[in-house]
Amino acid sequence: MCPLDGARFGYALANGTVGIYERSNRHWRIKSRHIAVVLQAFDVNGDGVDELVTGWSSGKVDIRSDRQGEVIFKESLNSSIAGIVKADYRVAGENLLICCSNEGQVRGFKFSEQDPNALTASLYRDRQEAIRDLAQKKQALLIELEHLGDAIKHSKYTINKPTRPIVSDSEAEIPAHTKIETLFTVEKRQNDSPAHVAVRMKTSNNTIIRVVTIFAEGLFKGECLVTHPAVNHVKESIAVPIIPARDTPVDLHIQVFVGFKSSTLFHVFELTRPLPMFSMYMMIENAPDQEPKGFVTFYLNERIPRALAWINHNFLLAQEYAPTAPSLYVTFLAIRNDTRLIIKMQNNGQITIQTDDMELAGNVIQSMCKFLNIDDLQTTGDFPHELEILQKLFSEIEEYQIARQRISSDMAEHSNIIRSFLIRAEDARLLGDISCMKRNYIDLLNLNRDLIHGYKIRCTNHEELMKKLRYLNQMVQKAGNLRFGKYKTIAINQCRAAIKANNAQLLIKTIKTGSV
Repeated sequence: MCPLDGARFGYALANGTVGIYERSNRHWRIKSRHIAVVLQAFDVNGDGVDELVTGWSSGKVDIRSDRQGEVIFKESLNSSIAGIVKADYRVAGENLLICCSNEGQVRGFKFSEQDPNALTASLYRDRQEAIRDLAQKKQALLIELEHLGDAIKHSKYTINKPTRPIVSDSEAEIPAHTKIETLFTVEKRQNDSPAHVAVRMKTSNNTIIRVVTIFAEGLFKGECLVTHPAVNHVKESIAVPIIPARDTPVDLHIQVFVGFKSSTLFHVFELTRPLPMFSMYMMIENAPDQEPKGFVTFYLNERIPRALAWINHNFLLAQEYAPTAPSLYVTFLAIRNDTRLIIKMQNNGQITIQTDDMELAGNVIQSMCKFLNIDDLQTTGDFPHELEILQKLFSEIEEYQIARQRISSDMAEHSNIIRSFLIRAEDARLLGDISCMKRNYIDLLNLNRDLIHGYKIRCTNHEELMKKLRYLNQMVQKAGNLRFGKYKTIAINQCRAAIKANNAQLLIKTIKTGSV
């Protein structure tokens, strides 16, 4: 286990599961075939919140976001990780992340945007990772080929044995040109069917799909989804519903079992399809009279075609979006809660994102900046509904803190009275005045009940206060995600300074403008 900010902690299990809990609520988890050896907390992106660093038995080191679990950084050492620490190794006043392997290899990482070698190292790591992935795929294909050869040999052997079911070569064969066509569609909520992304698969001939297995990191409760229709319902096509809980890109590793209706052996097609970040959003007709009140606006030194490329890459669209108007105006429907997301762009580079969900606006900005390779971005905006809730939250926190001080004062006063009653009761016992002793102990019992009741009230008050403070911290993170690069760090620091000064108006101004 590894402590993180607030009441959160990272954990790792012997079966390769790694995740983050906040008290009894699990934020996310992933499962690997390797074993996590060591966990460490380290702030990689300078947002003031530690990310989870995991060292694996395979020698891999990965850093995952504390909120959604997506990989921010990964590296590999030659052998199993022995330990990960953070220390000022160069005595430069800045902590480095230092990883040690079982064979004595030591490697330090400095996460700084000013590091000139960061881009080169990142490109090198990506190439090495691609080579390793190709080698693993090659090995998997060789193993599959070997298994198919063994199955054919076994079928030939069983032909001469009448006591066993006979499996011929033709039963395991399918046409050589068989292909699997895949298509993603966004489906709205209908009757008893929740809103979802449908993964539609179809064979290119008269073969049927018997089973579909989908593996995806952090998408399913059991880390994979298996769909196998009844025997009388199998056909050449199938639709598998997927409901992503968060807006995060994920790769779907799909295994499709293909054969004929009479087959007992099936060919397995392995596919990898990327599910874009904003897959739970459906493009709809523009309606200027139904625009959300919340918005964020900023300027980019980019042309509209670049923004279109980002939209086509990060949303599930039936066909590539290419507007005929000189400016960009597109509306999406969030099928989770039926709210609207509007993206506008003018020829001068001004972009406006309209939504009442501040977290969604932040996710859009972060995704856009990464796609367009933007280093720093300052924005301004307003989210009336969420900022109104924030204003009320500040007054509620102040009331809870006043009540907490009053309850603590009452408990201290009761403690002094209890001490007095105990002394009187013991004096009465020593003097043999039993009636006086009983009276004092009865008063002590009643006071003790009042004290327990006050303690329960204090616990309830504390839980409510912690909920409000957690929501306040989430608002700070949302405000930071509305900016990118150094402006994100500045906004987070100034929001925390406003909270420390107990200044609600200053906090709201910082959220709107990104600065004081």
